[in-house]
Amino acid sequence: MKIIKLSLLLLILGAKLSFSQSIKFIGLKTIAYHPEYQEWDSWPDQWYPLSEAETFSMYISEEVIGKIYKVVLYKNGVQFTEAAVRYDSQKSIEVRDAWSNKYVNCYKDADGDYIYTVNVSLEQLSKNADPWTDKDSIIYFWFFSANIGIALR
Repeated sequence: MKIIKLSLLLLILGAKLSFSQSIKFIGLKTIAYHPEYQEWDSWPDQWYPLSEAETFSMYISEEVIGKIYKVVLYKNGVQFTEAAVRYDSQKSIEVRDAWSNKYVNCYKDADGDYIYTVNVSLEQLSKNADPWTDKDSIIYFWFFSANIGIALR
């Protein structure tokens, strides 16, 4: 009986554990959305390099294991935005097909804004930031409420 109670306690504690990581970005691209045309600008070809004077970083934590991720984006050390996002499997399928990339994951917040990750998932990043060092890893923030898109790597 003691073993069963201990096992249940460990299971409950394990379900409440969350992971968190911090990621520093080295490059930036931005685009604007034009609601009057219902169209986004094209992404620039070149990345804008970020320096010590202009930084973007992200804190990510897994709030509900494998379900909800808290993402906080900082610009120059000041909080820029915060979102609690959930994986959107249907959107991920659509974007993977449109981008011809099977390594895209899409996450949606309560306001309808999206985060897309390329070559990594928020689940991976919440546990270990090492996959972010891959130069092909990119995170896209789609702020529909502000008509802006930001890509960071």
